[in-house]
Amino acid sequence: MERTLRATISLAFLAWLVAGCSQPPPNVSIDIRTPVEVETIELGTVESVIVATGNLQTRDSARVNAQVPGRIYLSRDEKGKRFTEGRQVNAGDVLGQITGEETRLQANLETAILSLQSATDEHNRRTKLFEQGHIPETDLTQSELSLQQAQDAYDRAKLSDENTQITSPIDGVILTLARDENNVPIADGQLIGSGLLVAQIASLDVLEAYVDLIGPELSRVREGLQVRVSHYAFEDVDILGQVVRLSPTVDPQTHTFQAVIEVENQERVLRPGMFIQVEIITEQRLDVPVVSYEAISRRGRDSVVFVLDGQRVKRTTVQLGLADDDHQEVIEGVKPGDKVVVRGLETLQDNALVRVLGG
Repeated sequence: MERTLRATISLAFLAWLVAGCSQPPPNVSIDIRTPVEVETIELGTVESVIVATGNLQTRDSARVNAQVPGRIYLSRDEKGKRFTEGRQVNAGDVLGQITGEETRLQANLETAILSLQSATDEHNRRTKLFEQGHIPETDLTQSELSLQQAQDAYDRAKLSDENTQITSPIDGVILTLARDENNVPIADGQLIGSGLLVAQIASLDVLEAYVDLIGPELSRVREGLQVRVSHYAFEDVDILGQVVRLSPTVDPQTHTFQAVIEVENQERVLRPGMFIQVEIITEQRLDVPVVSYEAISRRGRDSVVFVLDGQRVKRTTVQLGLADDDHQEVIEGVKPGDKVVVRGLETLQDNALVRVLGG
């Protein structure tokens, strides 16, 4: 009896377990969200540039050579200090003087003045005698010739005397001043010969750089294009220039052509001889919607981005424009303020659920 009761209870318990296991499982919904990073579409500037390098040099310069031999003495400033290289001068400023017996002998101005006065007096005397009929015309002609020779000698002597004074022909900065063949400064009172380079003067307000460009870039470069100039010593300084000339020929060996860049240097930041880098801006778009390259993917023939729409993304075909190293212009498809996926878009599909990382 007891054994039968235990068997009955066991069967009932097994039946209850079977009945419980045969019921359908509960309906559980699981959302799978792709983790992504997004950026906001903003207005920006997109440029197409050509990068090149070159050396700066002066655009205009003047060389002042000694015209007469003698002893050189450079001018002094208001504090009594001798003129030095780097000084700003104006046209007509006296840079120095050449004096000494050699200079006096070459100029010989005093003798020339006396000779001219004597020839003038003699010509006046003979003119009166000729008018009175006391001398023939040949004597008057001879006096005229002597007077002309004396005048020419006086003009040469006066020019030589003026050449003893060294003056600047232009406004500018003294680049070199009174150096010998070993590039050593010449001391005051040192004897020099005619023809010595006494000074080289140039304006530094505008400099030029000659840069070599490759042949295919010829179609992109033209006169008047704006140029950004940089030098490693002045990384935070904005220096602008423009293309002023292009070489009329292309080098058949290197397939390069030369462009001349005019560089504004009013602040005197740059110096002739500096090695610089230039960015020739061949095309520019200002205040246009821009997007990072990371946000763009190719789906078939289309360029698409995934725009954040609530907790989902919407696949959007975009029309792209000008591009630079960092981003690309968007002509159509998105607008400023839209948020687009830049990380995690490899497997995204239209209307996919996403989880934005970093908020």
